[in-house]
Amino acid sequence: MPITLCCLLRATPGNRSALHVYEDAVLELLHDHDAMLVQRAVSDHDETPDEVQLYEIRSQATLDGYLTDPRRPKAPIVRAIQYWSSPALAEAVSAALRSAAPRR
Repeated sequence: MPITLCCLLRATPGNRSALHVYEDAVLELLHDHDAMLVQRAVSDHDETPDEVQLYEIRSQATLDGYLTDPRRPKAPIVRAIQYWSSPALAEAVSAALRSAAPRR
């Protein structure tokens, strides 16, 4: 069963730009795992996550494969990652992201 996943990312202090560059690189791997980035929003406000990403992923096995892909370098620039996979939450985040300026 497909999974809709919302990811909120926060960079370590002073590494917001590096986080965005890192995410540019690792998000390219999604296609290899039959997953899709639905929306990505980038923030420069300290009160909000630095990135919010919404994905559609085929299964838990697909997600596990993406997260453990050896081509994904470690991310010491990431301070906090939160994931949610509730359909209602995903729809709410998707609506909010549609009103924000997308990065991709």
